[in-house]
Amino acid sequence: MEYVYLEAGSGSPETVRPEMVQTLSRSVSSHIIVGGGIRSPERARELVKAGAEIIVTGNLIEENADKALKIIEATRKQNIGSRDVH
Repeated sequence: MEYVYLEAGSGSPETVRPEMVQTLSRSVSSHIIVGGGIRSPERARELVKAGAEIIVTGNLIEENADKALKIIEATRKQNIGSRDVH
């Protein structure tokens, strides 16, 4: 099992750019994990659409569990029919 973890930094004001995730997903066969600065369902959905298979929301789940649950639901919906979820 191979994973690549793209991290913008804990509490980062910006996420890893979806374009970077997309470029990486086209170049490697590894599973892609993205974390840092993900605070909205829309941004999480963009990252999954770009190729992220796992989204890390460490600080957000501690600060606002309801918002984190919305991100989980948004990414779950994005994954349905588009790729296997691990």
